Parts: sequence; structure tokens; C-alpha cells
Amino acid sequence: MTSLANDMQLILTKSIRVVRNLTKPGDLIAIWPSLKTKVLESPSTLTDLERRLFFDLPDEDTEAATPKPQRISPNRFWTPRTEAEISGFLKALSGASEAVIEEFYEIRALGNEDAAFIIGTKEYWRRSQASENIQLEVAAKAALPYAEEWIQLLYHAKEPHWGFVCFWDASVRELEPGKIELLENRLEEFFRHALMYNGSAEIIDKKWRLLYIDALKSALALGLVTDNYQGATGFREAFREILTDPQGYQNKDDVTFRRPYAYSLKNGVATSGLLTNFFLVTDRTCMNSTLTDAHFPLYDDMRILAFEANYPVPGRQYIEGYKGFTWVRLDQLVYNFCELRSMKAEKIGMDEIWKAGQESKHQVFIVREMRQSTLYEKGVACESISISTIHATILRDTMTVPAKAALYAHITPTGSSLASPPNPPPSEDKPSSAALLVLEDVCCLKKGRGTREPIPWAAYKLDAEEYPALEQRLQRDEELSGFAKHELHYLLQRPTDKQTDSDS
Repeated sequence: MTSLANDMQLILTKSIRVVRNLTKPGDLIAIWPSLKTKVLESPSTLTDLERRLFFDLPDEDTEAATPKPQRISPNRFWTPRTEAEISGFLKALSGASEAVIEEFYEIRALGNEDAAFIIGTKEYWRRSQASENIQLEVAAKAALPYAEEWIQLLYHAKEPHWGFVCFWDASVRELEPGKIELLENRLEEFFRHALMYNGSAEIIDKKWRLLYIDALKSALALGLVTDNYQGATGFREAFREILTDPQGYQNKDDVTFRRPYAYSLKNGVATSGLLTNFFLVTDRTCMNSTLTDAHFPLYDDMRILAFEANYPVPGRQYIEGYKGFTWVRLDQLVYNFCELRSMKAEKIGMDEIWKAGQESKHQVFIVREMRQSTLYEKGVACESISISTIHATILRDTMTVPAKAALYAHITPTGSSLASPPNPPPSEDKPSSAALLVLEDVCCLKKGRGTREPIPWAAYKLDAEEYPALEQRLQRDEELSGFAKHELHYLLQRPTDKQTDSDS
């Protein structure tokens, strides 16, 4: 038996089985030639141990001992490699000849084995997504009580997505691809930030979609302000076709779906959760208001066209001047405009939305009732950050305590005792300095049951005497911040040590 090339031996010595002391390097090098022959000539005769040696897989007991089995799949059934393990293997590969590297990977690329690795990887992502969905559901339920009604309704609808169809008109389509891609990226970034602050964060924000589609080359939005509704016939016909056969529309030579999204619309747009009573059109005006030289374009300049899908409805009387479409300030697509078209379309028509925007800058819809904003005549909406967004942000354990305190102060009325805090601090969080001083002065730390070094909340326990002392302190301490009170109320909601002892 001829000896292996030195670089192949080096590669084998850096395998995970060798590095983690499951196999001696000399044993693996000695058996490799026979394993290689067996794999190439009769792979079905490989024993379980030979397969694990050849493909560098863990033993069954090692694999079973993994704390989180779903983490091993993308790492070829090992727990994630350390930096030293990765570095050593890459160094061995960089020092080997190209022929040896090709041989090393080609002889291990058996069809059945590759299929097994693919199945394992898919299972990893399935479990990972399931775990993430559980966490998202917990966060959503915590934030849901503080969300706007329309957000709550969209959440309970359990649709796969929510959002809208958006056409590029002919004037945008003729732009060079780089310009269109820049516009797409700018819009994507804009809505990503808007969804962080519209109250849907950690509830339905990740389900939002904007389906970009090319309109036909004959569909041009230019001049619609002065023309009648017939000027939008091309857009409406295309939209109706998309509702019934999105894939068929996409297959037209004249059309491109700007995002590979049609696969999730196999049963039509309506079943995807996207709204179908209107659609959007991006023209040069919209593009120019978004792609400006300014790093942060003015919100009041950023706008888009929204078309009523079934206009004109026979027998319906419309407000004079309305032609079946309206300009909408871009951020309102995930604020008031979305609420009106998803929840109140039967009561409030698009013509009323159009009228509400006529006195604003650019005749663009911002808020329905002008009395909601004293600055409405200047085209500025008085929007407040949603409480649900602030609560969701406070509950993220990655935030610093001062940051949490600042946010909590924003939504806590002055003088509030916060008798029912929205949620307890995560058990791994530690008290803020203000809460720690109270604990030191009143209860746990005063009796020498701790030190001034903060410890996780889960480690603090109150006895029967400390409980009323802390409760009285919170009632009379007017200078204590709302966030510190929220922290300490958490202790009051937990059983005392004496209660715990009696229960046991």
C-alpha cells in the first residue's frame, strides 16, 4: 500500500474526529486508502463506523450528547467548530495541492451522503424557524395589547403577509437597471425603518411585503393629474390579471417581477394577504422624491400614487374632482392609509382620502382629519411613536438599563405608581442603580444577604417582613423613577420566601 501524500495526511489530521480525540491520526491515515477503495467500488458495503470515519461524522453517543441537536445539522452534524478548529483545517487546505483537494472532496461527494446532508440541513432550518416563531409569538403577545386596532386585526387574521402590489410605470422601466435597483433598495430601507416605529414591531412587521411588478410599456402615469380615469385603464387591467394569474402575468415578455416573490402567490394575490382594493404605481415623481441628494429626504416630499382597483363603481357618487387615484405620503402606507384601506374601506372611500390630502403639501394624503394636526396645512403630520413599539423595545434584554429607563419614562405618566407593570424584567437582567439603592436600604441587601454588586433578578427573594417594607417604600417614594418602580414591582409580584417554603 502506497503512503498518502503529505498534504492529504495533513488534511486528515485536521478532521474533527482527530482534533476532538475520537480517532487517532495514525489510525485514520492507515485506514484511509482502504476506505477510499471501498467508497469508489462498493459504497453500500461501508459499515456505520467506516462511514463515520470517512465522512468525518461523530459517533452516535457523541451526537446524542449534543445539548441542542438542531445546531449540529449545518455543521455536518457536529456542534459548531471553534476558531482554532476552523483555522487549522483551512491552513491544511491552503498548503495542499489542487489535485489533492479535488480528490478529497470528489470521493466524499456520494449521492446518498449528499442527500443525507441536505436533509439534515433542511431539518436544521425547519427547527430553527420553529424556535424563532415561538419567540416571535411570545414577543407579539407581549406587545399586542398596546398596538393599534388595525394592527391587532391583521395579527389575528393570521394571513401569510400583508402589504400591496406596486407597479413600475413605463417612465421608470426605461431607466438603467442600476437606477432601478437603487430605487428598490432605498424604498426597502425606508419601509424597514417605518415598520420599526408604526407600532407593528415584533407583531406583524416581518410579514409586510411590497410586490414590485413592471407595468406594460404602454402604462404611463404621467399626465394622470389632468386626465380622466381612463388613463389608468392599463394599470387596472394588469392588476386584475395579477389577482387571478400572477404567474401568467409574470411570464409575459414585457413584464418582470422586480423581486422573486411570485412563488408565494401560487394561489393568487388575495390569498397571500396583500390588499386588493387598491394598488400602487411608482412613476418619475415618486422616484425623484425618494432618490434625492439629501441623506434623509423630507418625509413630506416622499410620495406614491395609489389607485382604487374597481373605479368607477357603477351607481356610486364620487366627490367632485376625484379621478380614481390619490397621492399618498410614503410612510402612510404602513400608518393611517393602511388602516383606512384594510379596516374602513366600506365606510371611507378613496375619494374621501383624496379630499383629505388636497390642502396638504403636494396634495398628498397624510392624515384623514385635518384637526389631528395643527401643522397639517404645511403637510406635516403629528405622529407619535407607538406605545407597543416602546414596550417591545424595553423588553429586549440587549438594551442597557439607562436606555430602558429613558424609554419607559416616555410612556409613564408623571406620578404613576405603575401598580400593574406591563411585563417583568427578564430573569437575567440586573437591577438599575436606583432600584439597587432601594433594595440595599429596605430589604434584601440590608441584612447582609447580598452585596452592592448587582445580581440577576431571579436571585432576589423577599421574606414576609421585607415584602411590606418594599411595598411601603414604593408608595411613598415620589422621586423614584418610573422604570425603577417597574423593576421593584416585579419583586412584589413574586411569592415571598415564606410562601415558597409553605408551598413546598
